Amino acid sequence: MAATNAAFVAALQAMTVTGVTRHYDEPPGALSTADLPAAFPMMPQAQLGQTVLSCLANNKTRGMQYAIALEAAGQGTISQNYALIAAMMDNLETALDGLATHSGGTLALWIDYNIATGTVVDIAGTEYWGVVAEIVARNV
Repeated sequence: MAATNAAFVAALQAMTVTGVTRHYDEPPGALSTADLPAAFPMMPQAQLGQTVLSCLANNKTRGMQYAIALEAAGQGTISQNYALIAAMMDNLETALDGLATHSGGTLALWIDYNIATGTVVDIAGTEYWGVVAEIVARNV
C-alpha cells in the first residue's frame, strides 16, 4: 500500500537536495538572495486508480511537485542562470532516487518523476529560474 498522504508529504519535507541553501516545509511567502537556492514541496495530490486492475490498497498514488528556486529571473545573466540548472537537476535526481525508502519504512515501491526547468518558479509575484519535479509514489 502507498504511504499515507501525511507520510508522503513528510518524506518530501525531509528530503535534502545537495547544493540547496534553504529547505522549506511548504512554499515560502517570500525569498531573499541569501536563501537561494531554496527548495520546497508544493501542494500534495492523491489518486485511486481503477480497482479492476488491482486491489484498493495497492492502487493508490501520491503526487506532489517539488520546486527549487535558483536565482531571480532578473538577476545575473542568462548564461549564469542556465549554468546552474543541469547540476541542480542532477542533485534533485539523486535525492529523488533515494526517496523510495524513508525513515526505515517503505514509502512506495516506485517513485516516478519528471523534472522541468526554466523560469518556472513564482514566489510572491517574483519569477525565479528553477527546477521543478513532478513526483508520483505508487505501488502498481
